[in-house]
Amino acid sequence: ANAAETAADDALAEAEDAAEAGGVVIEEVRAIGSGLPPPQTASAGGGRIKQRLERRGVADYDAVDAETSRGQGVPIGTAGSWRVKIFPGDYLVHQKYGIGRFEGLLAKRKKPTAEEYDRMMNERQAEIARARKEGANLSELLDAFEDPDATGPGTLNSVGTMVTVLEVTYADGTLHVPMDKTFRLGRYRSAADAGTAPKLSKMVGDTWRKQLQKAAASTRETAQEVLALYATRETLARTPCAPAKEGKVDAFSETFPYQPTTDQVKCFQAVEQDMVWRPRPMDRLVCGDVGFGKTEVALRALYRCVQNGRQAALLAPTGVLAAQHFKNVLARMDSLGVKSALLRGGTHRNSKGGKEIRERIQKGELQLCVGTHALLGQSIQFHNLGLLVIDEEQRFGVKQKERLKMICEGVDVLTLSATPIPRTLQMSLSGLRDTSTIRTPPPMRQPVKTVVERYNPDTVSRAIRAELARGGQCFYVVPRISMMDDAEQNLLDCVPDLRIVKAHGRMGRGAAEENVARFAAGEGDVLLATTVIENGIDIPSVNTILVDHANTFGMSTLYQLRGRVGRSNLQAYAYLFVSDVEGLTEGADARLTAMADLTELGAGFDV
Repeated sequence: ANAAETAADDALAEAEDAAEAGGVVIEEVRAIGSGLPPPQTASAGGGRIKQRLERRGVADYDAVDAETSRGQGVPIGTAGSWRVKIFPGDYLVHQKYGIGRFEGLLAKRKKPTAEEYDRMMNERQAEIARARKEGANLSELLDAFEDPDATGPGTLNSVGTMVTVLEVTYADGTLHVPMDKTFRLGRYRSAADAGTAPKLSKMVGDTWRKQLQKAAASTRETAQEVLALYATRETLARTPCAPAKEGKVDAFSETFPYQPTTDQVKCFQAVEQDMVWRPRPMDRLVCGDVGFGKTEVALRALYRCVQNGRQAALLAPTGVLAAQHFKNVLARMDSLGVKSALLRGGTHRNSKGGKEIRERIQKGELQLCVGTHALLGQSIQFHNLGLLVIDEEQRFGVKQKERLKMICEGVDVLTLSATPIPRTLQMSLSGLRDTSTIRTPPPMRQPVKTVVERYNPDTVSRAIRAELARGGQCFYVVPRISMMDDAEQNLLDCVPDLRIVKAHGRMGRGAAEENVARFAAGEGDVLLATTVIENGIDIPSVNTILVDHANTFGMSTLYQLRGRVGRSNLQAYAYLFVSDVEGLTEGADARLTAMADLTELGAGFDV
């Protein structure tokens, strides 16, 4: 018995040393002592989407339903002080040990204190003395002392408190990370395909240390380049907007038909500080979930610029989104005398309309121009551009952003995004770019219930009929234009006499926008479209969206599509259909898993 107690105590001491050194408990070290309780089986939750669909055939995930989802995840505090949620199967990075895979939560008994250990030993002595007095079998008693499952006086389970630890698998072992040490963990992120499983690190050896050194050298080099770029921008100066004009901006603000949220007010104040009270050009990122009110921040900034005698431009990635913004501009500013125009595909420089708009921009006759990539053309020469608003920056490519750098020299820049690309977000979080965050959802807004399922005509029929029964409309999205005819026939087979309106990027000039406007006016039950509706569509009567072949869409696109519904106080639904579960790639699996799990309001950061 004494030998077993000594072995257990030595093992506990080694495990405690490991915990103090690395913030973790190594299972192999913990298992040396035969008297220690064995590890429990980690709960893998619901698994990845492919596993769920193969097991159940259907996956219907409600964020509050523990039986049909992996739950809300495990919140951990990272080294950057941001709280993130992790799920079984997610990859993590430990500061000391590198990349590992999170398997689940375990309940583990802590090493007993000196007082608890003395109490246990006294209890054992008393039990041994009692057994001898009663003539009981001492061998059975000693075995009970070492049984990890036994309870009672003198057993290992009579001392030490149970704590929750994260079980993280590595290439050469398993780590147990106490919850109070999770600040040493971060979620794994890759600049390459986020769905590719990374290679697990080894706890033993210096491979991870060498990788850190190499990354640190590369980071320093990149940081020097970026700092040089933004240091140059800090030296630039322009005449700030006049404080005397703020009265007109306040009057314009009164035309906003809703009560601004707390975070919106903070954004209004931050933009005013940049444009009115600072001599250097503004470079601010406004990050907020879809439908949280970023557009109003942009409209007030645009109006302030125009009232100070400078031109303003609003850049959008798609014609549908540009048309939606232009509609809002006309509704809010046309009666105030602001001269504006829409420049998009089809209005090229050789067309009559395109040539006229470009001439008016160059002469300064147009005060505000809303447009797509056409605004970045070499033929566009602004008279005195003062502000450029970029909506959904992540949708623009490298060449467009190089052109933006040339246009934006000495110009105020306001960037809007619900899912900023990692580089943009990192530059904002590190302070290289000013950032404002809108986290407060509009009143009465509800999270969108998300369903991930094999394609099923019965589900399509039920979803559409349920929405139409409550007087609503639906979106049906396909990844390719060539799929629209088959999708239309399938919809009519599911719901005969369905009124279907189409919208895609290869329609004639303005046709897609016109069809969307007709649909918004109630001239249709279902809008059958491609990803042209990904941004800028705001129709409160639409509260069900069905996405066919959802596994072929990117993460940001799926999130934006889901954001097209749920813009009223009604419960909204998003159906993501998978056509080929067996052929589901690891990347698509990860994207659909995230969409099924991240359903709460304001999940754009987690995405």
